Amino acid sequence: MEKEFDYPKILQGILDIGEAMLICGAEVSRAEDSMYRMCKAYGFVRYDVFVIVSNLQATIETKDGDIITQIRHISGSATNYDRLDYLNNLSRYVVKNTPDPETIHKKYEEVMSRKPQPKWMTYLAGIMGGAGFGVFLDAMLSIQSSQSSPRSWSYSSDLSSPAVRKTRSFTTSSLCLW
Repeated sequence: MEKEFDYPKILQGILDIGEAMLICGAEVSRAEDSMYRMCKAYGFVRYDVFVIVSNLQATIETKDGDIITQIRHISGSATNYDRLDYLNNLSRYVVKNTPDPETIHKKYEEVMSRKPQPKWMTYLAGIMGGAGFGVFLDAMLSIQSSQSSPRSWSYSSDLSSPAVRKTRSFTTSSLCLW
């Protein structure tokens, strides 16, 4: 026996999830793919999803021949990868279980009402990521400087003391200038 749903509310729930994903920093292709998968899970005859950074559009055709379109304007975004992770999990839950609109809305509200991560954790993650990238880049510059190249430049950082002077040679290819 096939489930009967309130399809406009289902589509509204799918757009709620897609909108929140974009606002939290999801790539456009990721949000679009998640919305396609959720539409497919409900067995719509046809479903078309269009996503850009500032707009979501979805049209579905039900087995009864009803065509439903909903559009959303996205006015801004704020990166929140913790919430995005939970929204991704929610979209997977929807695909796997095809819940009714009330369950989608309830689980969506649970995700959206989660306490945000503390600011210090966000800053710490940024510092650690930057430091890790800095170590990697320094290692890459060291490797590049040991190789000879016809086009090599040198740079120095002078912190107003000759004892602190540091000079390295690196190729233009390591800076992606060519």
